[in-house]
Amino acid sequence: GVTEWTLSNRVRVVIKPTEFKQDEILFSAFSKGGQSLVSTEDLVSAALATDVVSVSGIADMTMTDLQKALTGKNVSYSPSINANTESVDGGSTVKDLETLLQLNYLYFTAPRRDEDAYAMLMSILESQLANRDKNPKSAFSDSIKMMSSNNSPRAIILNTEALKKANMDKALEIYKARFANPADFTFFFVGNIDPNDKNFQMQVRTWLGGLKTNKKRET
Repeated sequence: GVTEWTLSNRVRVVIKPTEFKQDEILFSAFSKGGQSLVSTEDLVSAALATDVVSVSGIADMTMTDLQKALTGKNVSYSPSINANTESVDGGSTVKDLETLLQLNYLYFTAPRRDEDAYAMLMSILESQLANRDKNPKSAFSDSIKMMSSNNSPRAIILNTEALKKANMDKALEIYKARFANPADFTFFFVGNIDPNDKNFQMQVRTWLGGLKTNKKRET
């Protein structure tokens, strides 16, 4: 029951229609690489990269502008950079699917640099981590993490000291590098969706098929 397409720009699309919910489409994508391709000294910036992008907005829209633009829309979208993959997860109602695809297009092509948003994020994290550092349970879990990794320099404990190593421009650079080639991703649609629907096909051709790609593949 799965339909698979390879678009002209080499983007791979997998579609699985289901009848579990009448008005839900789940969306995800992943590519190999992740933090494994980031240098050790930049791992803190990598760990915060998608948070930096999320609070900064996309294209010419701040996070507040984007929230206003999505008023009345039922969509969710979240990029992440994990240990060995970069990925996105989201979903929408049937009628808001094109909005979801437009969001995906902009998060791939137009992440935004916003110094004020970055300062706000750092302030929030500093406050949260200051309280975390005082919690004996945090000290215990951090010790377990370091012991289980044999004190690897790539095992990052995000605390107030580590936060000082974060850099906004490096975080954005890492994000752009990890999401530079959409053809290295596989995109999944699951839910109330018909791969034979002409409107859906047009939306996929426009917003996934319109992404710039190259032949590079990562592992």
